[in-house]
Amino acid sequence: MLIKACTKEHYINALKEYFSRLHSWELKHKNINSYIQNAYYTDYVYETEKTFPFYILKNINVRIVFTKKNIEYGLPHTLQNIIIIPLNSINLGNINSIIDHELIHIYCRYNTILPNTIPYLFKIKRPFFYGEITNPDTIDFEGMYIGSNIVFIVLMHDTDSYKKIYYSFCEKKKYLRRAFYSEIKTYNKRLPFNQNYHSEEIIAVLKTL
Repeated sequence: MLIKACTKEHYINALKEYFSRLHSWELKHKNINSYIQNAYYTDYVYETEKTFPFYILKNINVRIVFTKKNIEYGLPHTLQNIIIIPLNSINLGNINSIIDHELIHIYCRYNTILPNTIPYLFKIKRPFFYGEITNPDTIDFEGMYIGSNIVFIVLMHDTDSYKKIYYSFCEKKKYLRRAFYSEIKTYNKRLPFNQNYHSEEIIAVLKTL
């Protein structure tokens, strides 16, 4: 199946919407022009053994863009109905498997009635941390109860990549601290996935196994 290249105008409009979500710290480190200048617009012949992507491709009019390594830490991601594939990520795994994963994010974005099959996690409201990065594939935050505290993960900038920092919030005392080792261990035991900070990321992993 052919995934058509995104137009430059469409990509720019999606980038503008994405940059409007970024916080002041991120805007100092990200330049929309570098995203535009490093984009390659070309069609891609997509092959998969999965059944679900064809429904998504047919009904959401998915488009694709290829970029250079320095965009979003060189990681595949989505904006609106666009899959963005950094050229370096092609070496990280099968490109069709990568697209399988990203198609789930697009499906979640355009289908509000999505059964949440991921236990423990629920949506939370919290402040944005200094040094935190925005995940292009998700628009909200999630956490889980461990005891009486809400434990959640913050994605923090770390040189050329990012790291996960676990926090624990006590609702009763309104007290926030770094999560204890026991809390981190429980969190990871319940959700033993690398991308375990958001239910949509976990669903994308499980659907593409």
